[in-house]
Amino acid sequence: MDYILIFDVIITILGAYVMFSAFQMKRKGEISSFIVNPAEITRCKDKNGFIGHVYSQTLIFGAVCLIYGLLALVNDTGVMFLGKFFNVAGVVVFLGIWIWYNAQVKKGKDKFFY
Repeated sequence: MDYILIFDVIITILGAYVMFSAFQMKRKGEISSFIVNPAEITRCKDKNGFIGHVYSQTLIFGAVCLIYGLLALVNDTGVMFLGKFFNVAGVVVFLGIWIWYNAQVKKGKDKFFY
């Protein structure tokens, strides 16, 4: 069994679920427990403000994860070989967007939580 394919599928599902969580937060006006720890959600002083702050960043993070996961699946299954550069650049982009997203959520917590 090729374990890297499992990783690719997990990243793809993560991207789709993060985007779904963003849409649900915007629609329901409730912070997703996938984005913020449920114990911390009770400390939010402005839920709509926090959702507005992280909504677009969450969509960007989810879209990048989804696209990276799909491209990695295509590359690793041999449907289309994107090369070793894709493997290295993809991991760097994925880790970079993950660090950026965590920083954005932290900024939102600093601003809208007490």
